[in-house]
Order: sequence, then C-alpha cells, then structure tokens
Amino acid sequence: MLKSAHYYKMMGKNIYFCLVGALKESNSTNSLPGSETKKDYQMKCIFCHFNDSKVIDSRDLRDGESIRRRRECLRCGHRFTTYERVEPISILVIKKDKNREEYSREKLRKGVVTAFTKRPVKAEDIERLIDTIEAEIFSKGELEVSSIRIGEIIMDNLRKTDPVAYIRFASVYREFADLNVMRSEMDRLVEVEEQERAKRQKDSTKTG
Repeated sequence: MLKSAHYYKMMGKNIYFCLVGALKESNSTNSLPGSETKKDYQMKCIFCHFNDSKVIDSRDLRDGESIRRRRECLRCGHRFTTYERVEPISILVIKKDKNREEYSREKLRKGVVTAFTKRPVKAEDIERLIDTIEAEIFSKGELEVSSIRIGEIIMDNLRKTDPVAYIRFASVYREFADLNVMRSEMDRLVEVEEQERAKRQKDSTKTG
C-alpha cells in the first residue's frame, strides 16, 4: 500500500508539520491552468490553504525510499517542500507490560525529535535518521517486535549521531534514578566511543 506522509518546511526554518491524510484529491472546480492532473492528489498550501500546486522539482532520497518535492502554490505563488515515503506493513509493538499496540512512526518521530531539541542537527538529517531506524525495525520482517528492541535500535543510532541526544533519550527510556546512574551511562558511552575509534584506526592501518 502506498501512502504519503508529507512534511512542510517553512521559510527555510527547520520546522516540520506532519500532514498524513491531509491530501485532497483535486477536481475540475478547484484547479488552475498548469496544475497537476485531475486524478492526482494535491497538497494544501501552508500559506493560503489553496489545494492546488505544481511540482517544480523532485529528488529521490535514500535510494528511492522517499521523494522530496518542491512545490509552488498556484494561487499565492509561495513555495514549500513536501516529503513522500512508502509506508511499511503494519506490525505490533509488544510493550513492557506485555500489551500490544500498533507501531506508530509518529510516536517514534516524537521521541527522536525531542532528543535533538536545540542540538546542531538539521531537520533533514533527523528525518533520514528516523528512516534508518524504521528500516532497521522492519528489516527482519517480523509481525511483532518488542518495545525494548525498538528502544535499543533508537539508542544505538542516536549514540552514533549525537551523544547528547543519546543521553537525553536514554535517561527517559532507561528511567535513570539519579545522577550517578546517568554518570555511569556517560562513562560507558565514552568507553564505547574509544573502542570504536581504536577499531577504526586499526582498520585504517590495515588498509593503508
């Protein structure tokens, strides 16, 4: 099933609005010359809310896993960016209390974006990271996956991207009881990074 998840990028700022399901099918009574075909789906303009636009540029991202479209509103002329991706099959998440709930990309996204609050990481890079995390979650093709496993995947990717975001997420996910526990986790993070750095240097020496 192909479903579009779109995000607006406003005026060059790293602000995204999820508009899943906000697509409206165009019709002959609300379109202008040069617009997309009548049976295509339109994205409502964030500025004037007109539901007809033209695509002025499209780019594949992540080897075709998502598409970036640059659009221009046919009423007010403002331009905005949308992202389109293929929605994976539904899976159930096994929570810590053994109850099950449907997997939610938005819940994943909320946790990751919160961890990156005020961090020097571009919104586009955060979206790509979320895509990477989601791809790993679905990689084994299982219909059920534990919330613990999802948490570990998120933390592993955050650790490789931004240590501060990692600590923020881990402090909530692992429910750090006090500063001593957090300090131990930070020490462990430094140790892992030093091991990985040593491994990279060793591999570089071998290839050199």
